[in-house]
Amino acid sequence: MKRRRLTLVLLLFSVTAIIAQESTVSKYSLGAAFGKQKVGIPLVEMLEFPSHTSFLIEATRKYGTPTQESWYQTVSVLTFENTSLGSGYMLQSNIGRGISLGKTLGLYPELGLGLTHRFLPKEVFELSDGKYVPAKDLGSIKPAINLRALIGYNTKSIFMYVSYQLTAEFLYNQDISFLPMNYLHLGVRYSLKPSEK
Repeated sequence: MKRRRLTLVLLLFSVTAIIAQESTVSKYSLGAAFGKQKVGIPLVEMLEFPSHTSFLIEATRKYGTPTQESWYQTVSVLTFENTSLGSGYMLQSNIGRGISLGKTLGLYPELGLGLTHRFLPKEVFELSDGKYVPAKDLGSIKPAINLRALIGYNTKSIFMYVSYQLTAEFLYNQDISFLPMNYLHLGVRYSLKPSEK
């Protein structure tokens, strides 16, 4: 848990330092979201309990004119707590485009890649000098593909949204070639003000 928190803090500081150098109209925003995670059939499984907590921190950059219908890229860290199949975090980057549904509402489909770092769901022991001691769990890193859709409300500097993300984590183990993970989040993105010279 401490490793994940440290990773999130370092990501935030590094992104903020890069963005602070921008001197024109800011195309950048920082965001956070919280919600639940469930492994299973897309959409259907999200309505069943138990579900597991999930938290996301992201940085977004818009390309072209920073309008509601711009192309954009996100870089994010997504954490998940799953007592059955292992907790961990995912580093991901998605490309998306806004589709206007009115003056302030929009639909934002995204597609991207990620790397999950998952730890064992239960403590594992190993035999050492005739005694069983807790084994070190360094976790396993697996590639993933993401499909995400956001529906949100825009103001001048804040974007509030609800998102659904389907992630296929590959090579989970010898029996499961890919693990479908569902995320349902409520989040906000805040547009950073450009720095002044």
